[in-house]
Amino acid sequence: MEKNDNNKHMRGADIVIGIIFLILGILILIGSFQMPLKDSYGGVESVWYVSPALLPIIIGVVMIMLATTITLYGIKQGGLEILKENKIARKAQPFFTEETLRFLAVLVPLIGLVYLNLRMIDFCIAVALYLSFTIGVFHFNNREVLTSTLKMYSLLMVINLIFRVFNLNIMLDGIFLWFTDILALIELMVLLIYMKKQIKKQDDYEAVLKHKYQQMMRVSIITPLTIAIIFRFGLRVPMPKEGFIMNFMYLIYYAIR
Repeated sequence: MEKNDNNKHMRGADIVIGIIFLILGILILIGSFQMPLKDSYGGVESVWYVSPALLPIIIGVVMIMLATTITLYGIKQGGLEILKENKIARKAQPFFTEETLRFLAVLVPLIGLVYLNLRMIDFCIAVALYLSFTIGVFHFNNREVLTSTLKMYSLLMVINLIFRVFNLNIMLDGIFLWFTDILALIELMVLLIYMKKQIKKQDDYEAVLKHKYQQMMRVSIITPLTIAIIFRFGLRVPMPKEGFIMNFMYLIYYAIR
């Protein structure tokens, strides 16, 4: 009975998160369409599928589709009624409620990806770091794991913020090639190890969470590699930051050509 009540409670949170993602997706699309879909370079007009706007447009469209699906599902499962019932009760609750934690779990990695990692870390590593956290905490559907992993991820983003603010990434990359990318790889491994340590403490680890963790690992690693291959080597669209992994993929690409 308590589990069913918790699931109903999360449907209300799904509506809030779905609306937030919907707004973000729309903002991404607005920003994307401000980029030129076609341009002229040295008298040669480029085609639309090599435009730098293509990748953010696809991300924005997919985000809107997923956000709409989540919102409609939450409404269908009675999320609106839950939000209305808890409107007064939430005012007396502590700040870090279930909804607040889920909101932060969306906002913190998204800000970290867009404003920090994509600009100073290899594209594949940055996206893998984002996906491993986002997929993991929501796929596990466990508040203890969400809370602890959010704290760890926030700490890693603070480290990256310090590097960005004080330009340590530029200075250290000049001394040791791809230093920032290697640091990000270490952060990814730390996050994955920490997350696995947290889910092992749960009673349903062997039955449910172990399989979900393996799914998260596969999707988080395969997805950015697939996107990079399609857009960089297929459509010739430059990635936001091409570092350690992208250069390794260049070596493989030119070796098998």
